[in-house]
Amino acid sequence: MKIPQLADALQQHQMNDHHRWLIRQSIEHLVLLDRQLEELEDRIQTQLEPYRASYELLLTIPGVKEHTAASILAETGADMQQFPTAASLCKWAGICPGNNRTGGKSRRAHIDKANTFLLIALVEASWGAARTGDTRFQRQFQRWVRNLGKKKAVIAVCHSLLRTVYAMLRDKTPYQEPDPAVALARDRDKRIRHHAKQLLQLGMEPQACNELIDRLLAAPAPDKPRPQPTAPASPPLARPPKPCRGALGFRARQTRLQQRRNMRMSKNAEPSPPGP
Repeated sequence: MKIPQLADALQQHQMNDHHRWLIRQSIEHLVLLDRQLEELEDRIQTQLEPYRASYELLLTIPGVKEHTAASILAETGADMQQFPTAASLCKWAGICPGNNRTGGKSRRAHIDKANTFLLIALVEASWGAARTGDTRFQRQFQRWVRNLGKKKAVIAVCHSLLRTVYAMLRDKTPYQEPDPAVALARDRDKRIRHHAKQLLQLGMEPQACNELIDRLLAAPAPDKPRPQPTAPASPPLARPPKPCRGALGFRARQTRLQQRRNMRMSKNAEPSPPGP
């Protein structure tokens, strides 16, 4: 509904000057909060300037957006030399599989209560990565959710995502999606050996089981429909453009496509430098 239509609709109700004053005060308060939020985002971008290269590396991970990448860098830092291995980083962050086994019985185990802010950022990124089509994290989530449930599967994806962050920041390389065919072949071999172990426990002869394993491993994998190729990811925004404001003073939320279109139009509108 447009502003003139809203004004006409409000004229037909019992609204006095005090009501209008209250609405005006509420709008001014919301505009103030929105401007403070914009200043905070600009401050975050300014503080990220020394870590711009690492920040843009994290943006190449599926599910990791601007605020999430900034939160991960703020909590872990860009130098991974302080963590000997990826497992030590996961232990420090509290994103480790729990182990509560006593007397041969396994009980429920929870992750450690460590860095809450990093956990929130990783969980948000894991949900986004689990919904991104045909990625390593989505395949892991679909495989783990059958036995663990959604919440535990997301924490497991957090562990895998944090190990990926460690490798990228250590080697200073962008995210590279592994070959799905190699991952499927590795998963097939693992399932073959798992079910062979179950057959041995049920009383199958070891020689016959070994022959069955060799025959299955030598056989070609069944053809599966390949996923449709996805469009290559667009390069991250080096710095988000200044937002435009509406009639009431609020920022107009824009999608990344609209932001890129506005940046392209602003670059085209810039005057060319004078010739010699």
